[in-house]
Amino acid sequence: MKRKNLTIIIFVAGILTTLYGMMKDNNEVFIIGLVFIIVGYALVRTKLRRYFGEKS
Repeated sequence: MKRKNLTIIIFVAGILTTLYGMMKDNNEVFIIGLVFIIVGYALVRTKLRRYFGEKS
């Protein structure tokens, strides 16, 4: 349950920082947001690979 909450927080932080970086024309914040989104995806991907096996 803790990992699920952490993943959700990382995705939300990534989305919000990416949007803020786009709206305020701030490249550094935009890139940090993308990093958060990539980390969140990596966490989800490992869980999906375990669930579906090594087919992908």
